[in-house]
Amino acid sequence: MEQDESTELQHRPSTSPVQVTTTSAFRAGLAAPLQGFRFLARRPDLWLLCLVPAAWALLISGAGGAAAIKYLPAFATWLFGSGGSWAAQAAVSVASFVITAMGVLLAVVLGLVLAQPLSNPALERLARAFEVDLGTPERPIVPLWRQMGRSAGGVMIGLAFGLPVLLALVVLTTVAPITVWVTTPLKLLVLGMMVTWDLMDYPFTVRGWSLPMRAQWMRENLGAVVGFGLSLGIVLIIPCVGVLLLPIGTVGATWLYYERRAALPPPSP
Repeated sequence: MEQDESTELQHRPSTSPVQVTTTSAFRAGLAAPLQGFRFLARRPDLWLLCLVPAAWALLISGAGGAAAIKYLPAFATWLFGSGGSWAAQAAVSVASFVITAMGVLLAVVLGLVLAQPLSNPALERLARAFEVDLGTPERPIVPLWRQMGRSAGGVMIGLAFGLPVLLALVVLTTVAPITVWVTTPLKLLVLGMMVTWDLMDYPFTVRGWSLPMRAQWMRENLGAVVGFGLSLGIVLIIPCVGVLLLPIGTVGATWLYYERRAALPPPSP
């Protein structure tokens, strides 16, 4: 593994259209999503793979939403009764609408959350295509179950650490609205850092890095991680754009790894 790491950049041909140059860590992080977009924009053969996360999100959200609309109104009627007076009927109708809307919302959330682990094989192929274009040695294929398991684990770890911080910032904003000028950028940064942790899973997984090695890399490249997180967090303001950002972010994360690899050695096992 260490020999592969030390020879990655040596195998890169000078004629490669993908350029990896050492720059400041923070600027590299900011530039990473743009690098991912540039690579995918000139590779039409990969565009179908880029649609896989959105397709999974639409499939799960659509199926779950349709099921909620079909079955939850009847469930609400069974739960609260049909109502006798017009006021009771109105209350049941409102309850039915609220329950159905919550079901549809839950379906959308599940679609967005599950899209990444289910799309892992497609995103892995995008990362490998970037590495091939870069001219690095081909790596052994990681089993599908391990890919999806590590991706799901990465998502859970990101949520476990990020959601409490986001919740604390929301509570602080509610209690002291004047802090909104501070908490809003912090929310974007935390959200972006959560997504950064998830996306960096791809260059880490193909190298078989353990969790401590991943954490060490994130600490040693904190400037790049913060820059990457900020650039992603700003875009993630737009609702549901995350699934569309996954392919760009995956390639961008792989580019960022190689960019920082040119500046710093990999973490020790």
